[in-house]
Amino acid sequence: MSEEQIVNEHKVKKNNGGMVKGLIIGILVAAIIAALAYFFFLKPETVATTKYGKITQDDMFEVMENSYGQQALQQMIFTDALIGKYDPSEAEIDKQYDQNKKTAKENGQDFDQQLEDSGYKTEEQKRKVVATQVAYDKMQYEGVEVTDEEIQQYYDENVANDRRVSHILVADEATANEVKAKVDAGEDFGELAKTYSIDTGSKDQGGDVGYLSENQFVPEFTAAAETLTAGQVSAPVKSQYGYHIIKVTEGPGIPLDDAKKKEIEEKVKKEKVDPTKLQEKVKEVIKDADVKFEDDKYKDMYKNAQS
Repeated sequence: MSEEQIVNEHKVKKNNGGMVKGLIIGILVAAIIAALAYFFFLKPETVATTKYGKITQDDMFEVMENSYGQQALQQMIFTDALIGKYDPSEAEIDKQYDQNKKTAKENGQDFDQQLEDSGYKTEEQKRKVVATQVAYDKMQYEGVEVTDEEIQQYYDENVANDRRVSHILVADEATANEVKAKVDAGEDFGELAKTYSIDTGSKDQGGDVGYLSENQFVPEFTAAAETLTAGQVSAPVKSQYGYHIIKVTEGPGIPLDDAKKKEIEEKVKKEKVDPTKLQEKVKEVIKDADVKFEDDKYKDMYKNAQS
């Protein structure tokens, strides 16, 4: 795992209907480590049998170590070194943990359950995932400053005339007309989305799909949404996915209040992170950790990873 791979491992991605991805660091690696620990310490003599023979603990351990051992060890070293160097406080971890849970809940998901499904069962393990996230952010944003002028420029170019939108997606025109009639009669748009929408990524959030500027929508959707102002609902709009009833919930003319400034600051900071400098920071974290290997087969691990 090179410095570039470590950086890519921590990149965060979003989709229209889901939780922020990438907060759970090294999911595959964690599962491998857990399996290695199980077989190493409990040592069941035979792991599995077939009519052709048996697979022993030693057989499995050897394959897993040869295939994933170096990757797992590098991830473990980097995680410990990162947390050790940037030393996130309990208050910082609590704050990020709460934010992660809030983000997940807004998207109809459970952050703790996501962690458990990924192999992080104990409170200590969960907090270490979040501590890694906090420490990584400290590292990547170290020395990155955002000015008021940059915030204003981003707002003028991307937010001032933006719109936040929700939609109800249905399969046929008859259902679309039925839903639109219910909206016009005063029924709650969000509840109708939960009942009728076939967009599983947004229906549980009342149809919310975020801002037009932040997501890729089909042209018919965008064109219709851009004719609306806050509170207005479109007639059914046909696209390749079905029929959309679109509601603008914010904008145009979204105010630049303190909350919006903070949101923009975070986006601009992400854009200003230099990948080359970030890889150098990763190298420095590992160098500062003064790693020593007791097993000779790993002694050239970082040299190999960087070659």
